[in-house]
Amino acid sequence: MYRFIVVLVTALGLLLGAGPASAEPPLELSDQLSDVAGVLDGDEEAQVEQSLAELLDAGGPELYVVLVPDFEGNAGDDWVQETAELTGLGTEDMLFAVGVDDAEYEWWVDPSAALPVADVDDVVTARVEPEVVESNWTEALVALGEALRDEPFLVEERSAELVDDSVDTQGWSMTTVVVVVGAAAVVLLGAHLLSRNQMPDRRRPETRRSSVESRR
Repeated sequence: MYRFIVVLVTALGLLLGAGPASAEPPLELSDQLSDVAGVLDGDEEAQVEQSLAELLDAGGPELYVVLVPDFEGNAGDDWVQETAELTGLGTEDMLFAVGVDDAEYEWWVDPSAALPVADVDDVVTARVEPEVVESNWTEALVALGEALRDEPFLVEERSAELVDDSVDTQGWSMTTVVVVVGAAAVVLLGAHLLSRNQMPDRRRPETRRSSVESRR
């Protein structure tokens, strides 16, 4: 009987100790990838980090991803909202959080961000959610980075930037052409006037000769 009580107390202690540890309160993130749940190995972390870097290089948002055991009983949207605030995320950032115990996820963008929320939601639902449901954590996070990078709104934004750069370049080129042509015209006009001033006046001798001949 005594042994049974000891075993029961020990089991209850383990359960009570494991309960809070499996939950994670909202976090202040220091890196784009935070594997609090410890479900990724070194190679998988490298794959995710590369995808995040490529998204940023492509002109996309600075995407923060975090994997936790669960959202500590909070609604997922409340958890990501608080985590975004604690981390100081802004209009150029995005947060994607996964609770691995229940294969649930939530994402966040600033309400005033340029990211089209409806398009992002479609991307997450179509390309990321299936991987989360299957507990394919690496595939889910890499798919998110790739999907955002391939989104039309990012392509359009990059195209608009290229057009703006082209217009600016053409504007500077036209200005340069006008300046060069104007300077060349001034130089040519000055050279022409200088050459006329230095040219001998051949009419004066003829006039003097005509005067001598007339006196004769």
